[in-house]
Amino acid sequence: RITALDRSKDEGYLGCTVSNRKPRAGEDWTRGNDLPDGEFTKETWEHIKNGILAYELIKLAPKTEAMADEEK
Repeated sequence: RITALDRSKDEGYLGCTVSNRKPRAGEDWTRGNDLPDGEFTKETWEHIKNGILAYELIKLAPKTEAMADEEK
């Protein structure tokens, strides 16, 4: 969820929260996190965008020797 408040009297506010699509094994709730927030600026948006990308990235297992041999 992204929250944006554009106000003429100050710098406004831009913030974001994220939640998992499904619960982890053994849990019946979805986890979530706050992402960067701050003034309504492009810099804040870039921090939020980078936070979303980092949250969505999946860690991959390193290649094993067997996998490398199969590619040859």
